Amino acid sequence: MKKELVIDCGDVFLRPFKLDDAEAIYRVTAQPEVYEFLPDWRSTKEQRIKWFKSDEIPDNNAF
Repeated sequence: MKKELVIDCGDVFLRPFKLDDAEAIYRVTAQPEVYEFLPDWRSTKEQRIKWFKSDEIPDNNAF
């Protein structure tokens, strides 16, 4: 069994993304304040989930 890397920074835990995180990331990136600084991050929830499945999670696992 592969052990997940988790870094405890006190108030924050750093770990690889999981598919369950897609909803929360979508909600954060759907805020107008985010678009101001990251306009390319605009997406639908379905696009964000697809990005997690096809890019982010496989890249984390490869690392």
